[in-house]
Amino acid sequence: MEYVKNETSRRSRLSISEIESLKWYNLIYSNSISGSILVSPAYHDFMNRLNNQVRSSNEKYLNSSHDQKNKYNHNVHQKEVIELLAEIGFYIERAPRIDFNEVEVQLFELINTINISFCRVGAVPTILDRRYH
Repeated sequence: MEYVKNETSRRSRLSISEIESLKWYNLIYSNSISGSILVSPAYHDFMNRLNNQVRSSNEKYLNSSHDQKNKYNHNVHQKEVIELLAEIGFYIERAPRIDFNEVEVQLFELINTINISFCRVGAVPTILDRRYH
């Protein structure tokens, strides 16, 4: 928990008050009460869904189609990301596009840092690179 607090403080757009680190920990290690430090299937699922969200937004952003259904919409993206991140205890607010992008970048960096530090190497996927702005 202290590590999450320290890593959060290194990121200017994040506040520890927006992160419920125990909820995040309990999702990563759902069987820790019995001594297991294996990453839970639920956390794998979360990371896959997060990457699917990034992939979908990347594709829509890079899509040159004029079909509005297939165009990137930052309001829709924000809503989906906010709902997804709440599952692991990240409670962020909607914000103007540029501000939200800055917060999102720092949150994804934090997640990747924690995953690298506390999950076995290769145990969970790294968050895909964002191509949308």
